[in-house]
Amino acid sequence: MEHAEFYYKLSTFSCHNQQYVPAIKQASKAKEIFSKYKGYELNIGYCNNLSGLSCTHLKEYELAEEYFISAMDIFQKEKEEQAILYVRHNLGFMYANQNLSELAIRYLSEINSKSTNNYRAILIEACEHAKLNNSETQSLAEAMAWGSAAIWVAAELAAAGYVTLPASVPLGLIAAIVGLGAATLAVVNKGKGVTVGITWTGHPHIHRN
Repeated sequence: MEHAEFYYKLSTFSCHNQQYVPAIKQASKAKEIFSKYKGYELNIGYCNNLSGLSCTHLKEYELAEEYFISAMDIFQKEKEEQAILYVRHNLGFMYANQNLSELAIRYLSEINSKSTNNYRAILIEACEHAKLNNSETQSLAEAMAWGSAAIWVAAELAAAGYVTLPASVPLGLIAAIVGLGAATLAVVNKGKGVTVGITWTGHPHIHRN
């Protein structure tokens, strides 16, 4: 079983380093080992989710969808709600990459209705609304993108140790919004989104269309 864990962690590392073909092969090896034992269904689901994310980056969308749906079936059967949200997020990410905005919004809006602080999902949904050029949602999309992108990026940079936010969190967030909002709005107005996929551990993978 140690070999399976090793291959899964190696696959995660490869995916983070944009080595998607090796990531798929390593996840497949991990899944093959997990499949030989009972009680490791969740691990198989995590492998499928990771393979789906790698396939998305490779633009192998049909295969990615198969992996995600397989992972979703496992997580739903095991009632792993958080893992289900991760897969839904990645499905939204995948559809966004194909400019299937309505499908992307369907999955992402479900996530955002259950969680108001998932800035990655909020940002992707905002950009997809902007792609549709719907006048009723354009202003909302811009506002969502300004706020969510700034807050998320500031938090990620702080967590990674690249920046230090002011002691006063509200002031820090305001400063981040001022500094990053213009760039984000420019992206949204061009109809292009900064989209993020996540592994089952919640680690982000940044992708720019």
